[in-house]
Amino acid sequence: MSTAMKASGKIEGTNRKLFLNILTPEDGKEGYPAYLNEVNDGVRLPGHRVHVFINGSGENRWLTVSAPLRTRDEFGNYVTQPRTNAEGAFLNDKGVVVASDKEATQQFEYLRYKDGDEDKIVYGTIASMNIKNTKNDKTPTAFTMLNVKFYDDADALEIARMTFELKQYEEGSAERTEVETELATMRKERGTWMTFFIEEGHDYLRRHMGFDVREKGGNSPAPG
Repeated sequence: MSTAMKASGKIEGTNRKLFLNILTPEDGKEGYPAYLNEVNDGVRLPGHRVHVFINGSGENRWLTVSAPLRTRDEFGNYVTQPRTNAEGAFLNDKGVVVASDKEATQQFEYLRYKDGDEDKIVYGTIASMNIKNTKNDKTPTAFTMLNVKFYDDADALEIARMTFELKQYEEGSAERTEVETELATMRKERGTWMTFFIEEGHDYLRRHMGFDVREKGGNSPAPG
């Protein structure tokens, strides 16, 4: 799969830089496979395989990033482990079998749950992204950016649990209304706003994803 779009941003007041590479979609599968990479205080974390989905319709469309949620140690650091195949052999970053765990590439350890006899990975929404073409005063921005609400894995897990709980109550019930209110408050108050700058893929966003996108240096054609 080729890269459809590249974007990156920095969380203000920190040394955390995030890089999002969206890949061309696979036939017959929903969403866009992507990688979210992070460099924190100069340390590059393992790549995080995620999926990007388009939500809404018309002008009220936005993107969400769904990802397997990662475990943390007692100090709050993400837990990593050597990459292996189904037979337990160690793999490098190209998927080639290597002799030891020291030669293997590191990958995140993910939260899991039991569904009967099956061991499944826990997923959550770790970001929502809006195509940003105007400023707060409604005047045009110099070029299109992504306005991103980024949630850490702990918040994403809590939101996912509450979203599941919401489905257990009948529409219009007092219990459902209470959870809906709490969930809306959590989504609003949690997370960190940041700006992603689009480095590549403006035309893909226009022609294949249907967004109005303007490149740096001048206006770009409308979707077509």
